[in-house]
Amino acid sequence: MDKNKIDFNYIKFKAINEPWNKYKLEDGTILKIKVVLINFITNPKEDDGKSILFKASTVLGVETTKDLRGEPTTLKPGEKPKIIKKDLKYQTIEEDWNEYLLEKDKHMKMKLVITEIDRGEGFDTFGEPIYHVSNTIVPK
Repeated sequence: MDKNKIDFNYIKFKAINEPWNKYKLEDGTILKIKVVLINFITNPKEDDGKSILFKASTVLGVETTKDLRGEPTTLKPGEKPKIIKKDLKYQTIEEDWNEYLLEKDKHMKMKLVITEIDRGEGFDTFGEPIYHVSNTIVPK
């Protein structure tokens, strides 16, 4: 066995709640964001039920007013839009915990926590403003 190879086991799970969290940005845009769990994993050498890791993906979308929309911007592959406004203020509209039922009747919760929202230069393929959301996922 390769000494650098990582050994882990997948943990079966069922999603009980994967809600859309909603925030109103200072420019009036409604930001919708959620965490979608890909899998839970554990190290078989430390299978104490406490050493659980996870892989997840963050999905986001926006609802904007017509005056904030513009002509779609074409970016080159790998190119990121320039930030034109950093650290937008926002108000929470809806925010909830994700909840999962793991094998052996173990429950796990996690919550997406926004750390910063920036407005990028240009517009997406639908003409909506581009936002960059920095976040972390907190397990419970």
